[in-house]
Parts: sequence; structure tokens; C-alpha cells
Amino acid sequence: MATNPYLRFTIEYPDGAKRDLSVDSDNVTVGSGAHCEIRLLGDDIPVEQLKVEARGGGVFAEARSMTPPALVNGIPFVQGRLLPTTTLHIGAIRLRVEYAEAGERPLVRSFTHYSKIVNFVKDLTVDVANLPTRPKVDRSGAVPPRPIKQ
Repeated sequence: MATNPYLRFTIEYPDGAKRDLSVDSDNVTVGSGAHCEIRLLGDDIPVEQLKVEARGGGVFAEARSMTPPALVNGIPFVQGRLLPTTTLHIGAIRLRVEYAEAGERPLVRSFTHYSKIVNFVKDLTVDVANLPTRPKVDRSGAVPPRPIKQ
């Protein structure tokens, strides 16, 4: 039984927060766009920063934007194979990508949806006490009278 390769991402934010995510896809887009499987937040993150692929037992990436470029050891990254020890710097965010062994379960099946939920909750600053309320619904089962046509 053939299994799809998984890509495992380690994301380190400037505030020290760290996320380890696995995506059950062999082709992942990284950027700030809502369509990206790995969505990074930040004013300096392009809509599409990288395209990451798992093939031949390794991880390969290609830059989709060079403004600002992703950096490896201070050098702008254009395309190539990523080793597990390679750290990409995208703005102030550090990103590592690994090829996950066949048979391992991903931590997140579709990060796109998870990302949207996390970003929605993060941006949610609503005071619940001031939300408008719905009118009460009659749940007695009685049928309301129909208006009479004239």
C-alpha cells in the first residue's frame, strides 16, 4: 500500500513561539495568502513566499517572491534541496522543513483550514456582552396563525 509523503514544518516566531506542523501533501505553498497551506503572519511576508515539494525522499523548494527574499545563511534563497538542518529566514520568522517517513501520521491533515481558524480566533476582539441577541423562539410546537388574505 503506497502512502503519500508528508512534509513536517518547524516555524519559530520572533516572540519565541514555536510550532511543529505536518501536512499530508507533497506540494505546499508558504506565504501570507489565505490560499497557502502554511500561512505566515507578518507585514513583510509576501502572499506566496515559497513552493515546497517532497520528491525522491527529499525536500525541494523554489522562491515565489524575492521581495523580501527568504534567506539561508544570509544569502537569498532561489531554489534547491532543503536539508533537515537548513533554516530559512522569512522576515523575522525561521522555518525548517523535513520529509516525514512513510507511515507517520501528520499532526494536521489540512493546515489551510486550521490556519484560517487560528487567524480568525487571533483577530477576534469582540466583547461578547455587547453582542446583539436573537429574539426568543417559541419551541412549544404551536403553529403560528397565517395572515388572512383580503
